[in-house]
Amino acid sequence: MPIAGDLDHAVFLVQDLDKAERQAERLGFRPTPRGVHSAHMGTANATIVFPDRRTYVELLGIVAPTPANAVQRARLARGEGLFGLAFKSSDARVDAAELTRIGAADGEAVDFARPVALPSGVKNARFTVARARPEVTPAAWCFVCQHHTPELVWRADYLEHPNGALALSEIIGAAPDPRAIEPAWRAVFGERVTAIQGGFRLASATAPITMLAPDALVARLGALARKVKVEEPQLIAACFALRAAAPAEALWERARIPVSRGPGGTLLVGPEDGFGAVLCFHVP
Repeated sequence: MPIAGDLDHAVFLVQDLDKAERQAERLGFRPTPRGVHSAHMGTANATIVFPDRRTYVELLGIVAPTPANAVQRARLARGEGLFGLAFKSSDARVDAAELTRIGAADGEAVDFARPVALPSGVKNARFTVARARPEVTPAAWCFVCQHHTPELVWRADYLEHPNGALALSEIIGAAPDPRAIEPAWRAVFGERVTAIQGGFRLASATAPITMLAPDALVARLGALARKVKVEEPQLIAACFALRAAAPAEALWERARIPVSRGPGGTLLVGPEDGFGAVLCFHVP
């Protein structure tokens, strides 16, 4: 099982990071100040961190084309959206060796950093990541992330959000035939991948990843799912736990963000307002 950790964060690739940050605020999130990664990465981000201190969302944009961001640029050429899934790692170099062992690695583990401006001064948030090749897990670009300075990521002054979001709770994807890609995911995640009605699920104590056939996707997301063309495996939605529904609904109404109700009362924001993906909100 080359990747054994729980989901750490989800990556939305965006064309315009300024615009994405403004949209995050309209949705009632408090994105952290912009971070620029090490030069060889050629990327910058804003993050949305949650009170669970276990999950977050990364809005990732390209600053300069480099070999390290070739995968992201290729995906962005097809449009914005949810693409990357990062899993927790205590030793990314060991995980990189395991990915290499099964022929899935996209190079060796990579160290990088981004500056974080704090009241006490600027400090560097440091990470080591090891990536699987995108084609290894159809629908998502999976990698492991070892945090060396987690206190600089889950900043106490950015954990609370006007919309009351508490945590990233699930990632939903779709494929024309989930059974056809399940063995590929099982090769990377082992017995954590199990069959469910209409697809399969990757178990994670933080936020599971659920891959569904088109009909099953409609059962989860309602009419909004019918607008999504599932011609190939792809990530469709990110789900968030809310403290309460009413304050979030009032905020979105003031921001003129269309919201629909899905099965079970889930609140749904469409891809045009969700960084290219459906955003699902629910009260646990």
